[in-house]
Amino acid sequence: MKQFLSEFVPFIFPPSFLYTICLALGIIYSASGHSIGLFFLCAFGLMLLCFKFKKNVPLCSLVLLSFLLGATSFYHKKSLFIKSKLELGPCQATILEQSTTGNPHWPHRFRLATKNGFHFFVYTKQWSSLAIGDYIEARNLKIKKPNESDFRNYLFKEGVAGTAFIQFFDPIVIKRPSYSFTRWAYQVTTNALKKLKRKMSRSTFAFFSSLFIGDKKSVKKTIETQAPLFKEWGIAHHLARSGLHLMLFIILWQLLISLLPFSFFLKTALITLLSVFYFILTPWSISFIRAFQLFIFYKLCIILDWQINPINILCVAFLLTLIYNPFQLFFLDFQLSFYCTFCLAWLAHLNRQKRPFLSKTLFGE
Repeated sequence: MKQFLSEFVPFIFPPSFLYTICLALGIIYSASGHSIGLFFLCAFGLMLLCFKFKKNVPLCSLVLLSFLLGATSFYHKKSLFIKSKLELGPCQATILEQSTTGNPHWPHRFRLATKNGFHFFVYTKQWSSLAIGDYIEARNLKIKKPNESDFRNYLFKEGVAGTAFIQFFDPIVIKRPSYSFTRWAYQVTTNALKKLKRKMSRSTFAFFSSLFIGDKKSVKKTIETQAPLFKEWGIAHHLARSGLHLMLFIILWQLLISLLPFSFFLKTALITLLSVFYFILTPWSISFIRAFQLFIFYKLCIILDWQINPINILCVAFLLTLIYNPFQLFFLDFQLSFYCTFCLAWLAHLNRQKRPFLSKTLFGE
């Protein structure tokens, strides 16, 4: 029985899975604020680890470290947002991002950051001549911090601590840098979309922008007219860009690059470089970030000649995403994206391990 359990537990629970679970539990514990929960979680973790890994102290330490890392990362991120303050008087800040919202009442949005680290959104009705990277001074902004916890967590997930709404946002530009990589990337994407829009029909451009560029907000009206047909067939989720659309681009590039007389290493480096540029020049979503991380880790394993384990690669992507932004754990897009992908990777893992596992446990081979 003891031998069976020692084989069955790692068959069902790979070590990397335990790291992700403990990291998520640490984030949940830190978000709940109930100190008694730490006792039960640590007691359960120690019981499980002592039962399964009683001779593997480093692995036990890493699992407990994952729990503490999750709790610490959430507390640190939340403290940064809550403690950040906007200085009184005229607001001086740097424009980090500008985008469309798809909302007819407030169609444009700017993301700004002050010198003391206060990040906030500015929603406006009219587009101005501001550019990314501009250091501006605004005198008529009334920035509010949200009191409602769900909306506050959403803003924290987006990396901001407050919002402001103004009819026409036209501040004084104090300084405009001669070069900004973020501004260059935004201008390249915007100019490319303008050219494609002139050459495509309205519906074709709407689908292209939504599926492959990830800009669904600017073509929201056109997409909404076609959405009922997708809902009728049960494929409405295909209207949002995900890892599937990234893979379609990669497959196309792979076919084209395979025709070039390059070595395997150069072909791999070229397609990786194209994917990085595609990632930089288009808007991000959590499913797109997850797919991009998996692709990069796969290519890294191929270049370094490491064994590819999908479930371990997915767990690494899970850990990196939550360490960088632990608030993602509480939102449905993150949960569904990683949960569905993990189920597929886990089923493949179980299928690979099933035959050796049954032979070893039932026949003693």
